[in-house]
Amino acid sequence: MELVIKTTSDGSSTLENTRFGATYHSHFGAIQESRHVFIQAGLGYLLMHQTSELPIRIFEFGFGTGLNAYLTRLYVEQQGIPVHYRAVEQYPVPLHIAEQLNYPAILDGGNLDDFLDLHRAGWDCDLRLSPAFVLHKQSGNGLEPEDAQSQYHLIYYDAFGPESQPELWTATALQRMTNALDEGGVFVTYCAKGEVRRSLIHLGLDIERLPGPPGKREMLRGVKPPQAS
Repeated sequence: MELVIKTTSDGSSTLENTRFGATYHSHFGAIQESRHVFIQAGLGYLLMHQTSELPIRIFEFGFGTGLNAYLTRLYVEQQGIPVHYRAVEQYPVPLHIAEQLNYPAILDGGNLDDFLDLHRAGWDCDLRLSPAFVLHKQSGNGLEPEDAQSQYHLIYYDAFGPESQPELWTATALQRMTNALDEGGVFVTYCAKGEVRRSLIHLGLDIERLPGPPGKREMLRGVKPPQAS
């Protein structure tokens, strides 16, 4: 596997994974995309519309560059909202590659050590990185039976696209995510393919097609309705 660092249109870094022929973020803007899909449409929406006990439990499918986790950490530390952040990754980005990503340099409040702490963190254990942010990185592909037993308030689904990793977008894979979502919980993904949307509807989520980030027409957000009593 070779990782190639590229600069996207908003000046922020992404990586191209030559094994899958895919980039980790939109070439129209890595930070723009992550903020739009996961922070604004996901975390911001959850905090505005749902009442969740604390800490907020977030699951990210596809830790990748750590950008989604880093933006989440910055957001919740500014707001003083405690979060337990669990992320699964099968192909970790090496530290020497992470050191070359420019997110801390261009984000307000960014700090290189805080960003690299996400990549230095050990696997399969909780690590408190700040009073508001606990990280648990999980090694594996996220499809094993033990991987999604907890109930999450928010799921960031950020796997490589269906063209690169179709097995991660099947109804079976998506069902593992919907099963792991708490009632009233929120599921967000950049992928708005009709087959994915129909699967999520069939699995019981209330799905919205939302405007996508720059360069992408749509994204998906789903909410898991309460079970009938």
